[in-house]
Amino acid sequence: MWAHVAAGVITAWGDLPSLWWDGARQWDLRDPANIAPAGWVEVTPTDRPADTATTTTVETIELVDGIPTQAWQTGDLSSADVGDDTA
Repeated sequence: MWAHVAAGVITAWGDLPSLWWDGARQWDLRDPANIAPAGWVEVTPTDRPADTATTTTVETIELVDGIPTQAWQTGDLSSADVGDDTA
């Protein structure tokens, strides 16, 4: 996974695109020499915490010491998601 960082802000993340328009120029990211100058940085992966019976996690990407890093936000499952597993 990759993140685009501009002025210390993550503006996009996901698969590395083949082409990238930065508002002033078109970058051909099929050429590895263009990846870093265009602002794309490989994301540092982290382990996803295990879900529980009532919570799950959602992936986010955050800058940690200037490096795009995978992070996980915990959220409660809805009552419909939790359901009754005893039936």
